[in-house]
Amino acid sequence: MKTFNQVKPRHEFAVGDIVCRRTQNGLFLAMIVDVDPPTTFGYRGATIKALRDDMLPERVGQTWMQSIASLRAVTSPISELIETQETK
Repeated sequence: MKTFNQVKPRHEFAVGDIVCRRTQNGLFLAMIVDVDPPTTFGYRGATIKALRDDMLPERVGQTWMQSIASLRAVTSPISELIETQETK
């Protein structure tokens, strides 16, 4: 499992990578479960599985397709989780 931060925008995602995004109500944490190979048009996607979603808790465990471009805008889950715990 790898985690990453925004300082690595060219990160190539692999199965098992963890991504995280801060939301209005807390955190969204997901794991990459599949990565599409690049197409001739350059579009790439990945299938993610929600591990934690403070905004929509019922979404935990669901999987869906996400574009690689939007995944590159996420932050390091380790630093976000530490910050969340310190503020509680």
